[in-house]
This record gives sequence, structure tokens and C-alpha cells, in this order.
Amino acid sequence: MVDNLKSYSGSYWDYVQEIARERAGLEGLIRCDIGGSAVRAILAEAGFTGYRLRGALEWVTRTMEMIRALA
Repeated sequence: MVDNLKSYSGSYWDYVQEIARERAGLEGLIRCDIGGSAVRAILAEAGFTGYRLRGALEWVTRTMEMIRALA
């Protein structure tokens, strides 16, 4: 059982690339056609405010851009 465990280390970009390799692409993994205002609304509803809202919004937006580039 231990042989099947994977050790993950590195950046989020590394994780996205690894998932893409394992799945033979990222098509259908998540919806990346959500606009910034919708993401902001979701984060705000989840309780993000101020600099945390801005940081999370930037992180989600950039992550979606990376996934689109790999899809």
C-alpha cells in the first residue's frame, strides 16, 4: 500500500501539470469560463474581504489561466 502513495511537493503550477499528465489533459476537470465578477461574488460569499479577497481573486484567476493554457 505504501508503494502507491505519492509525495506531492512544489508549486501549484507543478500540481496542475502533474494532474494534466495523469489525466492526459485537463479537459472537463473544472469550468474555466467563469468571469472575474462571479469569482469575486463566490469568494465574498465565502467570507473573503479586503486583501484576502484581492489575493484569492488573483490566485483563482491566474490558476484558471494556467489551466486554460494546458487544456
